[in-house]
Amino acid sequence: MAIPEKIKSFLKPNVIKIVLSIVILIYAFDATFMNSLGGHSTSPFPFLIFMPLMFTGILSLILVIPYSYILSCLVVLLFNSIKTKKWLFVLVLLVFILLTGIDESVVNSTINRPDYSCSVDSDCVVKSISKGWCGNLQCVNQDWKYYDSMINSIFALSCRQPLLSCSCVENKCESKDLYKSTDFKDCEKLAGYQKEECMGIVDYNINRTNE
Repeated sequence: MAIPEKIKSFLKPNVIKIVLSIVILIYAFDATFMNSLGGHSTSPFPFLIFMPLMFTGILSLILVIPYSYILSCLVVLLFNSIKTKKWLFVLVLLVFILLTGIDESVVNSTINRPDYSCSVDSDCVVKSISKGWCGNLQCVNQDWKYYDSMINSIFALSCRQPLLSCSCVENKCESKDLYKSTDFKDCEKLAGYQKEECMGIVDYNINRTNE
């Protein structure tokens, strides 16, 4: 087959390519805000594959559509070439899942949902229940563990953590944002520099309220 014919065959539209290009567009848009299924972050993979468009400025808003379609054509070509080799197909699919970090979103939104159950205040601790730029910290059961995908563990970001006070109310862990507190008693459950920071914040909030 001549090269022009190969290009035509490669770019020839069909339902699968069109649907896949739409999915890629949605996925890229979603990844831009580092937020996906259940509020969980996606991996840096979308940023890497869309990096060429970052140098086109405002034109990227136009070029992203044909670019997504070309990516969908590449994906279809790849899977068509390996679909008869089951072991290779499974391997490529597994690598794709790991690179996109989809497993983290699915697991933590289904079989590993945050556990808020408790009997006493000490059952509740502050943990991240989703991963965005800096995560989403909430008070949950101390035995619950967040599932991190391999790719997101590598590219995890370190951010300033919020000050939260945990309490067990009607057998459910509840979180209180201490940055809005005006009660020094809220700081008693904290220790070290966090307690000192909390005392300073509460003092500031009280003074601001009295102005």
